[in-house]
Amino acid sequence: MHLKKREQFRSRLGVILAIASSAVGLGNVWRFPYIAGSNGGALFIVLYILCLLFIGLPILMTELSIGRGAHKSLGHAMDDLQPAGSKWHYFKYFIVLGAILICGYYPVIIGWVIYYFVGLFDGFLLDPSKTSKEVFSDFVTNKPADALLCTYVAVFFCAACSWLGIKKGIERTTKPMMILLLLFLVLLCGYAISLPNAEKGLEKFFVPELTDLSLSKIGSILHAALGQVFFTLGCGVGIIMAYASYMGKKKTIVSESLIVCGIDTFVAILAGVMIFAACYSQGIGVDAGVSLVFQSMVEIFKHMPMGQFFGVSFFFLLFIAAITSIISVFESVVSFGIDCFNISRKKSVLYVSIINVVITVPAVYSFSTFSNVSFFGQDIITFEDFVSSNIFMVLGSLLFAVFCYSRYGWGINNYMAEINEGHGVKLPNFFRNYLRYVIPIFILIVFVTGIMS
Repeated sequence: MHLKKREQFRSRLGVILAIASSAVGLGNVWRFPYIAGSNGGALFIVLYILCLLFIGLPILMTELSIGRGAHKSLGHAMDDLQPAGSKWHYFKYFIVLGAILICGYYPVIIGWVIYYFVGLFDGFLLDPSKTSKEVFSDFVTNKPADALLCTYVAVFFCAACSWLGIKKGIERTTKPMMILLLLFLVLLCGYAISLPNAEKGLEKFFVPELTDLSLSKIGSILHAALGQVFFTLGCGVGIIMAYASYMGKKKTIVSESLIVCGIDTFVAILAGVMIFAACYSQGIGVDAGVSLVFQSMVEIFKHMPMGQFFGVSFFFLLFIAAITSIISVFESVVSFGIDCFNISRKKSVLYVSIINVVITVPAVYSFSTFSNVSFFGQDIITFEDFVSSNIFMVLGSLLFAVFCYSRYGWGINNYMAEINEGHGVKLPNFFRNYLRYVIPIFILIVFVTGIMS
């Protein structure tokens, strides 16, 4: 056992908002609205909430239980909890690659957000002589140096937070930023729904379309909902485990997980309301895909009342959501280095920062210098996103589930004792078989269908 004293969060609110900040990110403000728009709106929301409760919540609890149970990050958690003589700890080297891969492209997207925030604040992105598509294409193709600078701003922000530690750095940063995110989101929602024709967007978002439904269509929407659950929670690569290793045991993991999932869903729903209302007020579809934020929304800002103010506020909101998420990914790799290689926090932060500076370069230049480089028909940044989301996160979640539920790993008895320790909601024993047999099957289905698609 590794008994070095572990730093803890200062308050329960700090714990919840830090873990929630890891889950709340681009997946909520950017991905959720366009996935919902492409998959029937309200019907997708219903299936998403069900998937989150019955599949996402248990997956979240596995990673929280391992981190809190060992008071270690991925670097040593399974080493301490595994049965004597077993080799579960070897998987950590595979799992941490997923977090490192996310660090290779996620800061690049945050760099885009920073560029758009500055561009909208200055006004040069609102030039009516160029379409938003032309502006975005010009930025990623002809201005990679600007994109690289913005990316390094995001990396530096993460490094500074992690350098100061859990209480002085991460908790002091994520707590006010999450509160600010919720405040801005509510205000922007209020403004969006006051726009002309916004009610059409709200109807599309909240009223299910039950006509022309088929089993294949429902299956397609269900698959999209499951994929969104994995994407938004960010489980499977040790991110949640790192924060859980700093948790106390006053409250049950079940209680904390329900609150985190509630905040995550609340933010996603508000983001959907805001974007659906804004899009329909300007007659622009919500099914524009990945271009919704950087192209469609900017086109909306050009024509809507107070468009520049709304645009600046929107990208500030997006920055908060994205930067708090990447801080958690950065910290997971930093804590891995601290635990696994027995080095100081500052050394680990320095090494991880250097790695980040190097591995983000291919993603930044994926549309310019490396535009001819592709993997299975995908550019570098898209491929990195696919591999991290559909392979590392899903397989990592499967490994954590089997480790927690199987008698060959930590075991269902130890897992149930850990998640129910403390005050609050407890998971009844009759869920044991559901956890042991149903959850791994669903994870496998997500993995196979994700690869096939």
